[in-house]
Order: sequence, then structure tokens, then C-alpha cells
Amino acid sequence: MQGQKAELFREIDKIIRFDTDIVYPIEKSFVIGVIIEDSTYVLNFGPEHIDSFDLFEIGGITKVFTSTLASQLDLKNLIKLDTTINSFLPEKYQNKYLEDYTLEDLMMHKIGFPKRPSNLSSKEYNFSNPYAYYTKEDVLYYYANFKPQKANWFRPSLKYSHINYALLEIILEAKMNMPLEDLFHFYLFQDLKLYNTSLAMPDQKLKIGYDRSNMIPEPWSYQSFAGSEGLVSCLNDLIKFTKQSMDDRTESLVEAQKVRKNSKINNKLSLTYAWYILNSKQTGRIFTHSGTTERHKAYIHYKKESRTGVIILCQSSEGVGELGMLILRMINNNWN
Repeated sequence: MQGQKAELFREIDKIIRFDTDIVYPIEKSFVIGVIIEDSTYVLNFGPEHIDSFDLFEIGGITKVFTSTLASQLDLKNLIKLDTTINSFLPEKYQNKYLEDYTLEDLMMHKIGFPKRPSNLSSKEYNFSNPYAYYTKEDVLYYYANFKPQKANWFRPSLKYSHINYALLEIILEAKMNMPLEDLFHFYLFQDLKLYNTSLAMPDQKLKIGYDRSNMIPEPWSYQSFAGSEGLVSCLNDLIKFTKQSMDDRTESLVEAQKVRKNSKINNKLSLTYAWYILNSKQTGRIFTHSGTTERHKAYIHYKKESRTGVIILCQSSEGVGELGMLILRMINNNWN
């Protein structure tokens, strides 16, 4: 096993040196989890050792877990994803232009929201901590007053937005009368044995991270948008979750991976509740997602057919570009 790990390290080192823009000596550390069928390898790159249990902000990958939670609640008939958004909201926050849109449309990014609210900086605002002062009431007010472009009324397109999952968080909490943190743990994390993934980790437990100016920013805090970008996790849990996603033994994970009607972004890219799927004759189907905060970056890529996966956690928001996909290609024999 150690010999295989050393060989894998050498091959990844070659990829970094010759196929990426990562500059040696590596200044900001990152840790890579590689899954090859029943074997798992953990490899460190950079000056600082990162443990499999070190905690990172995972940013937008939070949506993978929130959508899986929503799928689980739907399977248990505790919430129905084909129900309209407006029906869950007080009358003053309902939007007449969006009356036909459902929770599934939120999860599939079909509404046409911008990536973040246009009024995010209209009150006290910290660029390095964007949701510290933006409340759930602000989210509801934004939704109530949002007017989509006319094209979206007739031909909904897929437009990635953090707002979808900020709104989904509010609806799940209200419907279940339970904070999102408790919903995660009670309905998802306990069953999946994800004991180090949470919305409520003390800041001092987080791995130190750097922004693009090489400064050490404060961890993000959330009055809203926790269901979109707020989870903290570790490599050990993300490896465990990726393996379970490939196994097809957990119904909510299977539901979150299904390709649904009108889910194509282009000929090679589709969206499920939880994942992006890259699909071509050469590569087959690759499930992928990434997440960025001001101090960390995270990536998950996997190919179910070959039971291979790559997870990367970075000590910098700058990340490592396409390294994860290049490693996945390498462990799949260049897609041959």
C-alpha cells in the first residue's frame, strides 16, 4: 500500500509540475483524497501537513448536502419538492411572478436569480464575510420583490445562484420547525456517519486559510445562506460521502444524482439536484462540484462506473484549478 501511495504521489507531482499553473515551491498547502475502487489514499502537498480530520469551509459544496437533505425529507413524505415556493411563505413574501415555481426549481437553479442578491451591500457589508449582516428576512424580502426576465417565464434556464439554497434553507426550517443544523444531523449526517461535518464548528477549530492577497481572513459567519455555503467538513467525511454516493445504497443520495427533465446546461454538462455531470463519449459520466470561501477551496469529482474519485481541500481560496480532474483522468488511464 505504501508503495502504491508513493507512486501515486509521484504521478500527481508530475501533473502539478507539467500540466497545471501551480508554481513550485508550493506556498499554500492542500490535501488530496484519491479513491480507486476499494482503496483510498491521502496525499499532502505544500509546506504544512493537513490531517484527514482538519476542518475546512466547503462553500458551495454545501448545496450537495442541502439538496440531499431535501431529497431525504421528500422520500419520508415530510416535504414535497413539487410544491410551489409561495405556498410555504407568508403572504407578504409571496411573489406573483414566481407563483408556479417549485422547491425542485430552486434546487435545479431554474428561477433566474443572480448569483448573489443585488442588495447584499445595501446595508452593513463586509466583502470578506458577505453574509454576516444579511438576514433571512432580507432573503425573503429579496424573493418577494424579484422580477425575472420575461424569457424565464416561458423558457426557464439554469442559472447558478446561492439565493436558491438560502431560500430553501428558510423553507425547510419553517416546514420542519427545526434549525437546519439539527435537520442535517437528525436526517442525514447520523445515517451517513458524517461526524465532523457541521454548520456550527467553533472558529478556532478551522484550519488556517489565506485569501488571494495572502492575508488570513476571518471564517465566514451566517445570518442567512448557511444552507448554500455554510458547512464545515474534513477530508475523512468527504471521502466517506463520496464513496457512499458511488455505492447507490442510500436512496436520498441516488435521488440527488438523478438527471431530470430540462437539466442540460449544454451538450456535455447537466445538473442534478446535487451535482454537475460532465458527460462525453471519451470520459463517461463524471459527477463534480466545488466550493469557495474567502480562505478555503474544496473540490469533489468522481466517476461511478470505475468507482474512482478525487477530493481536494485547499488552504487558500485560490485553489488548484483543474488538478482534480487531471488526477481523475490519470487514475482512469486517460479515459481509456
